[in-house]
Amino acid sequence: MQHPVNVLLCERRPALRQAVIEAVRQVDNRLSPHPFHIEVVPPELLEERTRRPIFDLIFLDVGLPADLLAYADRQVWARLFFIGRPDQIDQLEQLLHHSKGNYIIVDGAGRWLELLQMELRLMARHCRQRQVPLSKREQRFAAALRAGETGFFELATDLSRGFLGPNCDHTIAGTAEDLPEIRFFWLWFRRRVHPQDSRRLVKQLRALLHGEVTKMEAEVRFAMPNGNFHWLAVSTQTVTADQQGRSLAVAGTIKNISARKAIEAENFRRANYDSLTNLPNRVLFFDRLKQATKAVTRRGGKLAVLFIDLNRFKWINDFLGHGCGDKLLQIAARRFEDCLRDSDTVARLGGDEFIAILNDLIDREGAERVAEKILKRLAQPFNLDGEEVSISGSIGISIFPDDSLNPESLLQLADTAMYEAKDISENTYRFYHPAMSRNAGRRLGLERDLHQALALGQFRIFYQPLIDPETGRIVAAEALLRWQHPQHGLLLPKDFLDLAESSGLISPIGLWVAREACREVAAWRDRGLPRLGLNINLSSRQCLDEQFCEHLEHILAETHFPAEDLALEISAACIHNSRHHQSFFKRIAGLKVNLVVDNFGGSASPLDWLTQYPVNSVKLDRSFLAQYPNDQNISRVCRALSELAHKLDINVVGEGVENVDDLGFFSSCECNLVQGFFFAEPLPAPGFIHLAEQHGWEPADLRHRAPKASS
Repeated sequence: MQHPVNVLLCERRPALRQAVIEAVRQVDNRLSPHPFHIEVVPPELLEERTRRPIFDLIFLDVGLPADLLAYADRQVWARLFFIGRPDQIDQLEQLLHHSKGNYIIVDGAGRWLELLQMELRLMARHCRQRQVPLSKREQRFAAALRAGETGFFELATDLSRGFLGPNCDHTIAGTAEDLPEIRFFWLWFRRRVHPQDSRRLVKQLRALLHGEVTKMEAEVRFAMPNGNFHWLAVSTQTVTADQQGRSLAVAGTIKNISARKAIEAENFRRANYDSLTNLPNRVLFFDRLKQATKAVTRRGGKLAVLFIDLNRFKWINDFLGHGCGDKLLQIAARRFEDCLRDSDTVARLGGDEFIAILNDLIDREGAERVAEKILKRLAQPFNLDGEEVSISGSIGISIFPDDSLNPESLLQLADTAMYEAKDISENTYRFYHPAMSRNAGRRLGLERDLHQALALGQFRIFYQPLIDPETGRIVAAEALLRWQHPQHGLLLPKDFLDLAESSGLISPIGLWVAREACREVAAWRDRGLPRLGLNINLSSRQCLDEQFCEHLEHILAETHFPAEDLALEISAACIHNSRHHQSFFKRIAGLKVNLVVDNFGGSASPLDWLTQYPVNSVKLDRSFLAQYPNDQNISRVCRALSELAHKLDINVVGEGVENVDDLGFFSSCECNLVQGFFFAEPLPAPGFIHLAEQHGWEPADLRHRAPKASS
């Protein structure tokens, strides 16, 4: 269907008025079916008829008053012509300085009518889609917009007509053929706006159409023909309105801002997300925590903050390399996300520390379940570029609003509870309790003092005997570290070893223990004491220190201590099936030093270690002692482990003996050696020397000793 071309004529001179009408009719007769509709308006009705943009061509008498001529500017899509005589050229040119139109000079030869009819035919050709042809000035304007990758549009609010600039096809459609007819433009555009942006856009447009605002700025995601969403900036302004202020026509620009949005998104990600794990960082975490606490305050309930620390991450990072450490953090981050709901948040605080928000909790049990799930997932092995390693976690939990109403304080209290969990054992969690704050202050003081303890000579070595259960004689001594703190007295390893491990002081402290213990035991022999073996504990960091074996070789030479009398005890939890450990144990064997696997038989003790590594002795895990009275199968398991070890020429040690029943249990397991408070608690060197001088013990002599609590 061909739409008519609406023409408005306001001419006071009857002859000219009739000539224009006749010219329109002549063109109309040639372009059947009647494409023109002409309306002749007297000057007094010009204001009313131009309120609504419905005309395509307007012809005005230049002699009309200026205020009437100005009304024609409301017709944003109309081609405007002022009709004048040759003596009115100056007036016409001055008028065009302030108007968008053109002029026609009425001459006696009738050439002006030919020009008028040419404009009519041109307009009829372009109005099939209600698209108005561009003047040269408008063409230059369109070129400028195209250079700025901006599309220009003008639309009647009833979509009766409009204009889409040349760059609109590229910006929102791809090609001009993809653009719809003007009357379908809004429906077509709205269907392509992203659902999350559509409601906001409709609300803004409604305010513009109702006259509540005269300008609108919107940024929306728009679906292109290939299915990809581009970001568009739409700027729209009312250009004409009715008497009630409602918009009748709008004009504006559309610009593709996808590149800018991508930069903004990247800047936001860098400012709010951890680049390694892609988890929220501290900044975004606190923002979400503040919003979460406000939500709980409004609707009730509780939320929990979890402070998660990865145990033994530092030595993985130091000795397996930062690449393995980074990969472990990435895998751990995904495991944390799997343990949480979509409404919860997990973030990376820095290093190996993670924090989480658990929303919508009824009680503490919800936080307990999540903490247990996280610890279980962390205990599963990590495959790091062919190296299979195991770690554990320590979790501290604080509750809003029970523990604090302040978001930053909640995190600090969860941190305090995490250190309490770390002090108790690996792979556990603890809820915050006010008493923990006092412990945290003590811990900070110990961490500060630890840096000076070695230089100030505050460390001590205590010795505990390893006994042959058949003869009751002392066979070896295990060197155990103590810290003689000036304020807190004698501290056990559980009070400071984690601090030494996390601060990196464990390596120099461990070397001091090895040197001092070798020196002392060698000196005992010089005094005529029997030859005793010496057991020294190694930390997880030391057993991956590439320089440790070199240092140990130097210590043995310096103290003249026989390498075959030295045994290095390594906890089963610190051993992994990796090339680093294999290389380390190979060098240990090359020094003729013995290797003892402590806590053997627990969950982290594969039996193939006994054949893969140069193991000389295994110490049965203490958990066997706690279980054997209630589980008869424990005795069978221990005997089976001992039998296997003996067949491989590996000694078996039972530790933690506190009474006759414990001694009987390990004897039934055919342990080669035993140790524990039942025989002697750890003693300083003078006390141990005195005990060694009485080495002719028999087990019967010790059965009347009161058992003491183990530490």
